[in-house]
Amino acid sequence: MDPEHNIVLQIRGSKRIHLFDGHDRSILAEEELEQFYCGAHRNLAYPTDFEKTGWTFDLGPGSVCIFP
Repeated sequence: MDPEHNIVLQIRGSKRIHLFDGHDRSILAEEELEQFYCGAHRNLAYPTDFEKTGWTFDLGPGSVCIFP
């Protein structure tokens, strides 16, 4: 979970980015949100089956990904 706006500029090589809907409670539970806003770390468990529900972006040199 990342509360900041992000801009990823891929200069060299490649990168795959996965983004998820923060309103989807099957991915982000109410308890995790509450813990985050009470000061818990923003790193959450990342089961790979989440990748089926999100968006995937493959970035190459010169690519930009902006996600607010």
